[in-house]
Amino acid sequence: MDSIFERYQKGTSFTNWSERLGYFFNAVKITDAEMKKAYLITLLDAAMFSELKLLVSNRDLELVPYDEIVQRLRDRYDRKECDFILRYKFNNRVQQSKETVQDFIHAVKLQSEVCGFGNFKETAIVDRVVFGIRDKVLQRRLLCEDDLTLKSMEKIIATWELTVMDQSEKRPVKERLGVVPRSSAVGTYYEDIGGENNLHSRANKYSGSICGFCGKRGHVTRRCFELKAAQEKDMMDVDAGSRAPVKMTTDNDDDDYNWKRSKIIY
Repeated sequence: MDSIFERYQKGTSFTNWSERLGYFFNAVKITDAEMKKAYLITLLDAAMFSELKLLVSNRDLELVPYDEIVQRLRDRYDRKECDFILRYKFNNRVQQSKETVQDFIHAVKLQSEVCGFGNFKETAIVDRVVFGIRDKVLQRRLLCEDDLTLKSMEKIIATWELTVMDQSEKRPVKERLGVVPRSSAVGTYYEDIGGENNLHSRANKYSGSICGFCGKRGHVTRRCFELKAAQEKDMMDVDAGSRAPVKMTTDNDDDDYNWKRSKIIY
């Protein structure tokens, strides 16, 4: 049935859809009200079917007339806000963080159906998609088009997504695993943004640690700048060998590091 007559799409006029369904019933010679009701309910998705049961106050649907079901669904889905409010919502629609570009375009199209744009509808859809898209590189690509239409915009976006997907598959393995490239004077190196080299991750990891050398909280011995400064000073001091060794505590220090290193610094 749904391959012959499309299902109702939320955001569009239910009144217009139900009127077209009536013409379909006339075309296929369906006159029985119970048969019409059965076809109508079949064309509703699971969420709409649940709402319908609530709209009829949980009465047995077999006892609810077809005309009453249509009227209740019209009241539910055709609640009309003023055109100004609808256009305001449309003009503030942007692509959400987890929304694909194709889903964004589809949502904008559905929302435009109730805004009363008339002949301006296609232009309004193009403007809203271009202004609301998250990918700024793709946005600049669309803005470079002299005569951008809805059809040409969808073609550019489809090609763009295929290109981006193909490029993502060709990225180095390190990048695909979340390791980002960094540039330096000597070339490019890779840094794990979630690993130990990340300053924020390091701060969180050692926030409860106490340095065995300086006794301060927030870092471990091998990260202690005071220890490094002392070692550099000892290397420059010819009399450093005659001094007593500096002992360090091991309370709450980095155990992974301690077993590899002596806890006495000369």
